[in-house]
Amino acid sequence: MDRQPENENAIPPQVSPTEIDERVAGGTLVIDVREPDDYAKSNVPGSVNISLSVLAEQAAASIADKDAPVICYCNGGTRGPRAVAALEKLGYTNVSLIAGGLRAYVSFKHGPQ
Repeated sequence: MDRQPENENAIPPQVSPTEIDERVAGGTLVIDVREPDDYAKSNVPGSVNISLSVLAEQAAASIADKDAPVICYCNGGTRGPRAVAALEKLGYTNVSLIAGGLRAYVSFKHGPQ
């Protein structure tokens, strides 16, 4: 039976910012769904930038295995959940979100800004 895509308004699975570096080191693909100019200013080391506006078109080229773990993030939590929903609609089964987005990750790494 095929897995039904999640409701776009549902809260996707979340990964704590404290786990991200370990996940990246373990080979998890982390996708920054912000625009390239925002990505250039600050990002999670080891992440790739595929903006939300082109994610559906570029997903297959970047994520060959639809069961591979993928973690999406944006700055604070608006585009990230939409990216998770979009990937799930495309058949990806192991997609999650950085809890709190890039802001939470930066706060964890460098303290409150």
